[in-house]
Amino acid sequence: MPVARFVGINVVVDDLRRAADAARDAAATAGGVDLPEALSGIAPGMAGSAAAGAADRLAQVWRTKLDDWVRDTGAYADGLAASADAYAATDDDEANRFRGN
Repeated sequence: MPVARFVGINVVVDDLRRAADAARDAAATAGGVDLPEALSGIAPGMAGSAAAGAADRLAQVWRTKLDDWVRDTGAYADGLAASADAYAATDDDEANRFRGN
C-alpha cells in the first residue's frame, strides 16, 4: 500500500482512492432517489389547503437540495481522486530522485 510521506504527515493513497469511490457511490445512489415522490400524495389529498402548497414547495426544495448534494459530493470525490493522484505522483518523483533517476 503506497504511503506518501510529507513533513510530518502520512497519506495512504489507496485510502484516498477508496474514499473517492465511496463518495461517488453515495452520489450515484442518492441521485437515484426521488424524494419529491414521498410528498406526491399530499397536494391531491389536501387540495386547496396550505399543506398542499407547502408540500409542493417542499418537494421542489428537496429536489434542488438533493441535486446540489449529488453535484457537490461528485466534486468532493473528484478532489479526493486528484489528491490521491498528486500524492502518488509526488511520492514517485521523490523516490526516483532518491534513487538518482
